[in-house]
Amino acid sequence: MRHPHHERRPGQRAPDHERVRRGGPTGGSPLAHRNRRNRDRPPGGRVAGLETSTGPIACDWLVLAAGAGSAPLASQLGVTLPLTTMALQMMAVGPFDLVLAPTVGAVGRRLSLKQSPNGLFVIGGGWPGDLDGAGRAGTTRLASIRGSIEHASAILPLLGRLPLQRTWVGLESLAIDEIPILGALPGVDNVTIAAGFSGHGFALSPIIGQLLSELIIDAAPSIPLDAFGYDRFVALPADTPFPDWQAG
Repeated sequence: MRHPHHERRPGQRAPDHERVRRGGPTGGSPLAHRNRRNRDRPPGGRVAGLETSTGPIACDWLVLAAGAGSAPLASQLGVTLPLTTMALQMMAVGPFDLVLAPTVGAVGRRLSLKQSPNGLFVIGGGWPGDLDGAGRAGTTRLASIRGSIEHASAILPLLGRLPLQRTWVGLESLAIDEIPILGALPGVDNVTIAAGFSGHGFALSPIIGQLLSELIIDAAPSIPLDAFGYDRFVALPADTPFPDWQAG
């Protein structure tokens, strides 16, 4: 039941955040770009491709949409994204006859409840797990499991009678203002950012994909994205704290 973006297959290496290939300001030869600051990189640079664990990938345009890995990747281009990482817990209980079609939430409760075609109920709602020191993995909390079951069964009592099949933690990027960052990455001609979704949910994916494709191809998305741009952080005080994603 894990989302493919939140787990790695056995033997699969973590993304290599140290290798972003960049061409010069006029599209020159690609080079390894390693933790350079903006002042070390001439303006108007272009990304030429990526170095991955399975070999290089050339590109004409890069969409940086790596979730919790977006900030480390952006840092290779000299850009600091105001993102931190959340470890949010999910669980699956059941199975049971298909009785629930929509995704259910509840005011005043930490709850996101849906039923899969196989009869399992998938329960979330922002319950925190524990993040490891490197911010690369998370583990579940017993208190969050109990709290999630309590909140969910208060809305759909049959859930309290079903077996718990599995629990897991997904990593998500949290923007400092809890609003996604969408649009051009400053100082690079051919990079578009889509990160910091801050737990807003996978349901946004189709419209975000459509709008970014319109932005890249036509330079005119059908819904304006100006309010989501990186430039909103230019005047952000350096001591601005991140929201407490573990708070109730």
